[in-house]
Amino acid sequence: MNFDMRQYNNFKHWFFSKEYPHNHVWKNDLIWHSIVAVALIIILAIIYSNFNYLNNINFFVRIGKILFLIVSIILLIFCYKLSKNLYYGFKGLANGYKLIISVVFIGVLIFIYLNQFYLIAFVSTYNLNYSLTNPSIDSNVKIGNDDDNNSWFSNTYSDIKSFVLGPQIDSNWVYNFMLIVNEERKSRGLQSMKESTYLNNVANLRFKKMMEQPFISHYGANQYNVGEVVFFPEGVSETSYIDDLKTTAILHWDLLMDPQFSKYGYHIEVGPTITIIGYCSTTEVPGPNIDVKEFFKQQSCETSTDDTIWLVIDMS
Repeated sequence: MNFDMRQYNNFKHWFFSKEYPHNHVWKNDLIWHSIVAVALIIILAIIYSNFNYLNNINFFVRIGKILFLIVSIILLIFCYKLSKNLYYGFKGLANGYKLIISVVFIGVLIFIYLNQFYLIAFVSTYNLNYSLTNPSIDSNVKIGNDDDNNSWFSNTYSDIKSFVLGPQIDSNWVYNFMLIVNEERKSRGLQSMKESTYLNNVANLRFKKMMEQPFISHYGANQYNVGEVVFFPEGVSETSYIDDLKTTAILHWDLLMDPQFSKYGYHIEVGPTITIIGYCSTTEVPGPNIDVKEFFKQQSCETSTDDTIWLVIDMS
């Protein structure tokens, strides 16, 4: 019995023992840093939920991304300060409380690990556009600013690309893009378009043909009896790009909605593109075999050349 009591007393002494028995400075800042961190998280959540809307504001940089980065950096600073408060606070707790908190923390990490699929699924439901500079709003020309003032933002984009990645224009992007297109077609009572290996090959050949005269819209289009759209969606999410098409490239969007089409193919590759410098009232090249440079010159729009991703979609 005496042995049991000694064991109990030893355990009780260990459980309530503290590494730092006195109060420490960390308590003075803990509440303040916690309040600021929570406020920043709320602000970040508001920016996150309105990310695409902020990015679509007509400005030479993406407002959503800039705000997201600024608030994130400030939040990281306060989280670092808060972590120091918690660290010293944790060391000042009794051994037993340390053990309980550690077990709970490990349990939470295990829970997150086991349920990471649902977390990823939740995040992936948001088609966020992380590109720094504003995208092309035209399907036949890339619109943006190529002046010196924009070079800083282009360099900044390269520097932070590893921190916040924009959407990659690949087969998954096209799949999601066409999924939205087909949903729109279905809502209009039209048949969905299915991917065709043959049309993929056609799109590849069409890209190579257009590269012979890249500034003549849809150069050589008469060679194949297909409907064709050419997009430049680099750095833009599928949803945002479709929203732009509906308002600034109506002819191309209508072609995607053409009821006679049931199949599509695509090709993705980098090629030379016309870039509009500053504002231009025209946002869509109206048809094939048009000299794009001359067309925008006639519209009193200043242009330059650039290299960007082409997405060629052919339909039949």
